[in-house]
Amino acid sequence: MAKGKDAWAKMEEYNIQDINLLEEIYMIIRAWDRKHPNVALLYDDFETRCNVCGSTDMTQIKSKMSQTNVSLFPSYRCGNCKKVMRGRKRENPDNPKHSKTNGIPKKKVLMAHSL
Repeated sequence: MAKGKDAWAKMEEYNIQDINLLEEIYMIIRAWDRKHPNVALLYDDFETRCNVCGSTDMTQIKSKMSQTNVSLFPSYRCGNCKKVMRGRKRENPDNPKHSKTNGIPKKKVLMAHSL
């Protein structure tokens, strides 16, 4: 029975060390996990927060836009975990700089959609 208690104590010491080490690694690599839970939902405020770590240290990336099939969104980088994510508010759709059909006459675009 004494052997079992010694083995249990040794295993517990190992597990504590293992958990601390894996937590450090997780904190580093979680920004690249595409399915990481949205931590910003845990805060009961209206601050712009990082989805991964909950930090409010967000900087807009002026040279990068996130694009969906119909809209463009500003991109942000978290100053804490360095995750890049898109904003919630879309850019002005009337801005010709952001138009997907920039340079194509409206008539041709409408014709293509009617096919």
